[in-house]
Amino acid sequence: MIRGNIEAVKGCTIQGWVADDQDWAARLEVCFITRRGRLVRSTANQPRDDLQRAGIGQGQYGFALQLPWPVDFERDGGALVIEVRDAQGTVLRRMSRAWSDIPADPAPLAGPRTRGRLLPLQDGRITGWIAGADPGIVPVVTLDGRPLPGLRFPVELPREMLPRLPGHVFGFALEGRGLVRGGQLALQAQGPQGREMLDDICLETGRPETGFIAQLEAARRIAAQPGAIAITCWDGSHNPIGRAKVLFDVARHRRPAIILSYLHRDFGGTLWPPLMDSDAVLLTLPWEGRHRHEAAIRQSGLRFDTVWISKARLPSFRLAALVSHPRTALMLDFDDNEDQFSRSDHARDRAHGVAALNLAADLAARIPARTAASITLCNDFGALMLRHVRTPPPARPAAMAAPSAALAVGFVGTVRKHKRLIEAAAAVKAFSATTGIAAQLHVLGDISPDSMVQELTQAGVVVGGKVPSGDLATRLAGFDVVLSGFSPEAEDNAVTRYQISSKIGDALAVGKPVLVPQSPSVQDLAHVPGVFLFTPDSFTASLMQALSFSAEIGLPETFTVEGAQVTLETAEALACAAARAGTALAGLDYLADPADPLAGEAGRPVLVLFWKQQDAGLYGRRVDQIARGYRAAHPGHRVIVLEMMHADQEKDLHGLEGRFLSEAGHLLDLAARKRRGHVDRDGVEYRQITYPTDDQAARCLESWLVDEGVLPINTVMVLFPILPVHDRLEPILAAYPQLVDVVDNQILWGSLNDLRRRQRSAQYLRLLDGRAQAVFNSEANLHFFRTAGYLAPETETAIIPNWYQLPAGVRTAPEPDRPQDGLHLLYSGNMNDRIDWDLMARIAALSPALRLHLVGTAARSIGPLLALLESPNVIYHGPLDETQVLALIRHIDLAIMPHLVDEASAYMNPLKVHMFAAMGLPVLATQVPGLGPCPSLHVVGDASAFLAELQAMLHNRPPRCTAPASDTGRRYVALIDGIRQMQAGAVDLCARDVRA
Repeated sequence: MIRGNIEAVKGCTIQGWVADDQDWAARLEVCFITRRGRLVRSTANQPRDDLQRAGIGQGQYGFALQLPWPVDFERDGGALVIEVRDAQGTVLRRMSRAWSDIPADPAPLAGPRTRGRLLPLQDGRITGWIAGADPGIVPVVTLDGRPLPGLRFPVELPREMLPRLPGHVFGFALEGRGLVRGGQLALQAQGPQGREMLDDICLETGRPETGFIAQLEAARRIAAQPGAIAITCWDGSHNPIGRAKVLFDVARHRRPAIILSYLHRDFGGTLWPPLMDSDAVLLTLPWEGRHRHEAAIRQSGLRFDTVWISKARLPSFRLAALVSHPRTALMLDFDDNEDQFSRSDHARDRAHGVAALNLAADLAARIPARTAASITLCNDFGALMLRHVRTPPPARPAAMAAPSAALAVGFVGTVRKHKRLIEAAAAVKAFSATTGIAAQLHVLGDISPDSMVQELTQAGVVVGGKVPSGDLATRLAGFDVVLSGFSPEAEDNAVTRYQISSKIGDALAVGKPVLVPQSPSVQDLAHVPGVFLFTPDSFTASLMQALSFSAEIGLPETFTVEGAQVTLETAEALACAAARAGTALAGLDYLADPADPLAGEAGRPVLVLFWKQQDAGLYGRRVDQIARGYRAAHPGHRVIVLEMMHADQEKDLHGLEGRFLSEAGHLLDLAARKRRGHVDRDGVEYRQITYPTDDQAARCLESWLVDEGVLPINTVMVLFPILPVHDRLEPILAAYPQLVDVVDNQILWGSLNDLRRRQRSAQYLRLLDGRAQAVFNSEANLHFFRTAGYLAPETETAIIPNWYQLPAGVRTAPEPDRPQDGLHLLYSGNMNDRIDWDLMARIAALSPALRLHLVGTAARSIGPLLALLESPNVIYHGPLDETQVLALIRHIDLAIMPHLVDEASAYMNPLKVHMFAAMGLPVLATQVPGLGPCPSLHVVGDASAFLAELQAMLHNRPPRCTAPASDTGRRYVALIDGIRQMQAGAVDLCARDVRA
């Protein structure tokens, strides 16, 4: 693995270090290409004591690149980029650093407290490891300075990937989503000493976003930009989307662009693998179950001024209608014989098949602005030429070493029986037999069925697996000749008359000759340097010509993105002069009035309060107060309290359901009601999502959000850490406007090296990274998170302590016939923690005229509770819900709160005091942090004072007093309203762009 850093820029010199930690003896070369194209190079072999002390091999890895002029003259873009090459000139890594971040003098590398490494991406998965003596380390992975969502740790990594270093070593992983080629991936470690930079890499390939909600938000941002183009494709699960990607590359060269595609279960239902290694911007939706996703797109008001339809199949037109307004300009692209493929037996009863063929043809006939990939398509459909364009690499890639001395004829792509590669292998063998030149066919790609691998091998073919898009140029450069395909059977002439392989451009882009089966669709390429047309009879002669060809091979202008721009501009001019979508797509019922892109449910705002537990609606917690207050302030809005529960957790609750001290029965009853769509008397909706496994949690959540129409365009989310399976849910939640409510401090729960504590720390870090506002329940809590380094400098914060608002319909007056036979006390709350049981016992023993009522769960404190219940004047009611407690309060004289102070309670802000005050009930409490001013609250310093106050109250019953209304809840509502206003501004901007 190549490690290193650009440390300083001073005058004409770039300073830094670079080393290969798999081969410390290797001497690497660093290269810088100036803006004038000049290559400046230096060997990284300067001895550095600081590197040696830091454990970087023997330390002889420093470099100083000397430019012929001041480095400042090279400032171009946001970052300085240098290449690291081996002795053969192969680029091993590109290192970059923002110009603004590079000092004039390098700082010595200190001995590392923590080490870590980002490993090469595998199938888009970002993995790595961290090692250090500090067990409380938390990993943070950023892309261009922005923390990436979904990081999980610790994860199992192959033993050979982990270093043998002292201290705690663990792996981490996250799924790469929305990665862009050239982006800077960085690994940081958060520990007690702050945040430390460990490693960074420059991404050599992209990875598209695959989550529907995140895709939809990206699509809305793109549609709001001037000149945005949507490319629609009938299926993204197999190769039809390959042509849509060509159109995307052409469009996005100068304009914002996105591909919209269905995913058909018949073809796998997931994105076509070659696109998974690209930086394409996509919006994909399942064909089966499409209606709810289409409804979400309509609800989001997604509309484009220009839509480019790839392939004349009904689903492509359906998507075009979905994202068009009446004035949308339409273009239609052809790259195949869609009529022929639509008539296949497999497609006969499908929307992309013969049943919909006439409708698709009728819609196609209304769109005169057309582009096509081959000369025959252009001639037969009246289209402008737009080939399978390619972007040549900045430098000819170094070829991978050939496995044998034989000449290599290479095919890379989808391998199926009808491609006739067995016949191609026979033709290559015949060439060798005829000419005496050893040659061998290499076939790499997606080979199906599996039996074909054995057939190809037996035919003498060198077989390889799928080739990531980032490696394609290097693979092709390793061949002597590229094969685009083999001559088809005669019955395939209806297809080959129009088809043209994208492999032609791939080969020419890397300067390799390409053998192309002769057909009408490629006749116009006969004179292109490097293209050699052949028939089965002329294969040997054509291959010999290709091997003997010595002239320069490059991309003709029509194969370049720049050349295709001319075609796009001409086609769009035709589209603007022709019938627009309101006429051309009449009959498809997805067009909306562009003056009201947010019609229907999108116009109804939603507040989602994502609660961290499963007891919302039970005790009247902070989440219930926010919901109640916001609903009262905005009765026309949907207010949803949302929870998630693992199926195993529900099983555990069933096992506890019969226990009097447990809240399990209440939670299970509430869970059943929440799943039915429970709405309380204040109009607040309570919902709960059950997920079978952690890995399926994100799918369950996204499905619910789409079904309910709870989308980023109309929704503000309040998140209450610590959320269950947040690492899985984060990529979805990140798309929403958010407020993070730090209602308690779970950092301090458990020991420092407790894994769950470190995972909680990681969640706080990601939620408080500056993307969302944060509200804290107390000044002490905010101070802790700020001084401990959890708050990003740009995070906006507010302090809103707890408050209480009675539910609708609750009576507050004391029960007129309540007992007068003594003083009735109430303790209500969680009795598992923070209770001063010794003081409780002394209270019970104070007088037989005193009645101590206890309410709450006590499953972990059964011993102290049962001991207390030996006193006959102690009455335990079990866990009660909020309305039951409020009813009981009407029979009570005094509420008590005999709490102890511990690390957790130091950051809490007891809400029950405000509940008692709202009922007019006086409260006696011990001195604990977080108790705010309250007219009915009396606080004492110690147990003796507490007992003395009680003794006095036995003879002089404390009066009830009504607490004045608090404006705390209104402050919270105002905070959410501020986020809503920013959201409305963004939506209005999008709407104005659509109307324009």
